[in-house]
Amino acid sequence: MDILKRVASEMEEDILWFVRKSCSQNYGLDKIGSSCLVALIWREKLYILNIGDSRLLLGSELGNTAIIKVKQLTTDHNCKNKLIRVQVRRTHPNSNILKQDAKKNWRIKGHSKVFFGIFNIYFKF
Repeated sequence: MDILKRVASEMEEDILWFVRKSCSQNYGLDKIGSSCLVALIWREKLYILNIGDSRLLLGSELGNTAIIKVKQLTTDHNCKNKLIRVQVRRTHPNSNILKQDAKKNWRIKGHSKVFFGIFNIYFKF
């Protein structure tokens, strides 16, 4: 759905505008980030907008039991995901942006595990 793409784009533009305007008064504002997860059912179809480190899970009962089967419908947008690490390296081929911390957790610029996100201006410039 184009509307979800437009919502994500406009949200990002508005946040970038706000940060540029407010950064001189709010130090560190450029280092905060957020996630957005929208699930929309339209005409019996499920549409998903996922930016950041949120998960959309679908639960369904197994027959007449009390057991719930859970299926993850979104991909994790963090550096635990090998595909994200590959994308980080492709996006920044001449940079040492991706590092592991002392606990062997992957981080971007030593700070965040999340590659995609709303805000995260520090990682976008």
